[in-house]
Amino acid sequence: MESLTKVFGSQLLISEDSLKALDDLSQFRHRKLGLVRVKGKAENISIYEIIPDSKIKDIEQYQLGVLCFELGLDHYQKKNFLEAKNLLERTSTYLPNDKATKLYYDHCIRALKEGVHADWEAVEVLLEK
Repeated sequence: MESLTKVFGSQLLISEDSLKALDDLSQFRHRKLGLVRVKGKAENISIYEIIPDSKIKDIEQYQLGVLCFELGLDHYQKKNFLEAKNLLERTSTYLPNDKATKLYYDHCIRALKEGVHADWEAVEVLLEK
């Protein structure tokens, strides 16, 4: 997970299994960051960012940003790249300098220009642990 924090620009990432194991999820602000496959593993895992309240300056702006991001991610995963790009652009107005937003926005731009293979998956593949 450590190398993933660099890719997504996050301080704390956990898997979906770890998220589900938390006793009281309401104590943690989180957002889904997508699917990843790490070197040496065959299966994809869903990852989530845990965001401490101390990092959030405006809770309403943050919540709107997370909503736009997760909608954009959903469209991205369904190959609706134009809608995903538009939602991610909107996300950046709420969450400026968000590395995860920029990552998926850039992926959308590339997919719109070059297309994707028929077997394309919305999975970030990490070649190093």
